[in-house]
Amino acid sequence: MTSPTSPRRPGDPAPPSEADRARALLLPVSEPEGTQDLDGDGVPAVLPGRPEPAQPPTRLATPAEESGLTCWNCSFGNREDRIFCRNCGAELRNPPTLQLPPPPRRSLKKPLLIAVAVLACLALVAGIVAAVRAFSGGDALVPAGLVVAPPEQAEATREDPQHPVRNAFDGVTDSWWGPGRAGEGKGEAVQARYVRPVHLRAIRIHPGVSTRPADKEKQARPREIRVIVTDGQGKGSEKRYRLEDGKPLLAEIDVPEARQVQVVLESAYGATGGRQVAICEIELFRAPA
Repeated sequence: MTSPTSPRRPGDPAPPSEADRARALLLPVSEPEGTQDLDGDGVPAVLPGRPEPAQPPTRLATPAEESGLTCWNCSFGNREDRIFCRNCGAELRNPPTLQLPPPPRRSLKKPLLIAVAVLACLALVAGIVAAVRAFSGGDALVPAGLVVAPPEQAEATREDPQHPVRNAFDGVTDSWWGPGRAGEGKGEAVQARYVRPVHLRAIRIHPGVSTRPADKEKQARPREIRVIVTDGQGKGSEKRYRLEDGKPLLAEIDVPEARQVQVVLESAYGATGGRQVAICEIELFRAPA
């Protein structure tokens, strides 16, 4: 049912039409600025560019030089009445105290290990020397400052055909000389000669058939001997020596022009049971040339 409308009075505006009411619902939209076509050629108008004026270069203000206090942190100069550095802000009156680390404690572990290693090496060397001496029956090294002087000729009053006198001067201790008769061999002698005079300084005699302790009892060993050294003029000097059983004898004989050396047997150890006296090596030493 349609509501009744009031009658229109003279002078009243005409009621809006349907098109007017629809147009009133639309929101007006304005043209964007700068895109209006003023000339009607389809190209929006553009304002001409405006040059920017040149700007003067910017300079940083340099602080005035000050003296009196030098900053401990940045070495910058400051007036004496300043409390803080004007450059880095550090406090000028109370610079921090440098705290040095405590000195490192010296460890005794490393020196102790070195000392132990040195002692171990010395003990090893001493053990090797002792083993060599035990095996050889004595010190087989050349005395300090001397050189070996092997004789040019060797003779003996008697010799065992299987153990001739040359074995006593062959430079090895596993061969030996024997007089070829059982007993102490008193008076039997070995003689070494030189064609040219030699300044002899020492003699070393290795008793027995070898320097190995296991071979000690195989033959008799010299106990008392005489050593006679004769020079080029026929003048001789004689000394008597007593050997310890199974140990070598090292004796000094200082003859400047020696031509002949004799080792004469006087008594022996273990000269029983058909054993003869044995000497495995006689070494003569001279002064260096």
